[in-house]
Amino acid sequence: MKALKTIIQILLLVIIPGIIQAIESFPPIVSEGETIPDIQDVMKDISRASAIHCIDFSPDGRTIASGSYKTIRLWDVSTGREIKRFEGHKNTIWSVNFSPDGRSIASGSDDNTIRLWDVSTGREIKRFEGHTSYILSVKFSPDGRSIASGSYDKIIRLWDVSTGREIKRFEGHTSSII
Repeated sequence: MKALKTIIQILLLVIIPGIIQAIESFPPIVSEGETIPDIQDVMKDISRASAIHCIDFSPDGRTIASGSYKTIRLWDVSTGREIKRFEGHKNTIWSVNFSPDGRSIASGSDDNTIRLWDVSTGREIKRFEGHTSYILSVKFSPDGRSIASGSYDKIIRLWDVSTGREIKRFEGHTSSII
């Protein structure tokens, strides 16, 4: 028992202070005032940045829209280069759909919103709110005057594009609408 006590005293008085002194002499990893990010947050950011959750061709077939974490990107089909980036959603985008005339894109997200975007400017035109959970699918009507949306809340909603108002609600599904 006495030997164990002596070992502990040596650790506390000699070895541990030496280790602390050696660590303190290392140059700082981050600047003063900065914090080291949590590894879980870093991994989430990496996976969010790389995952594409949905795609849609423009009606003329020359552009592809892709949805990922908070971002919609437009891609030139012939060159494979990014043309434009739309940002505004606060979470993962699960669905994108070009309007029949190709001048706008509807998107649905984990932030419970559907957003309408101007393809030429990249600006948000309108926001549709009403779902109580993730929007997993959006689709323009053939005439482009309405948008149907499906959600994790188990409801399909039909929206008027010009006013942003809900036209109709289809309830009765027993699971999310993808």
